[in-house]
Amino acid sequence: LRYIARESGYACPDNLTAAIGDALADQYANFVMSLQKWLVVKSGYVQEDENAYQSLYLPAKTKNFPYFEAALEKSTTGWYANTPNLTFVDVFIAASLEWLIRLDKNGDKLFDGYPLMSAHYKKFFALPVIKKHVAERPEARY
Repeated sequence: LRYIARESGYACPDNLTAAIGDALADQYANFVMSLQKWLVVKSGYVQEDENAYQSLYLPAKTKNFPYFEAALEKSTTGWYANTPNLTFVDVFIAASLEWLIRLDKNGDKLFDGYPLMSAHYKKFFALPVIKKHVAERPEARY
């Protein structure tokens, strides 16, 4: 992902913001990895576990979302790494959150208590190139 970001102009512009972006991307990847059992259940690969949402998903969200909200609190631009423009970490997190909204039975409440994450998500999906892509892409379950 980072290589593609550098090649396509979505890398962070300097070493400090690159370190911030890398840390945020790694934290988000760890969050998603902590959801693996819940994701397998939600994807229908194993029998529904009534407790998976409460025991796996919600604790992981509660543990990790404040970290991302805090990063946005420090940002003066509304982008995760406080860069003037969108970077790979913004794409990675926003696109993945769209996927979580589809999987979460309460997806419409995903950002409750996290107003800056909600604002970032809306800002990302309001970008003309993203709006165009979303409008033209085939419908997908995930």
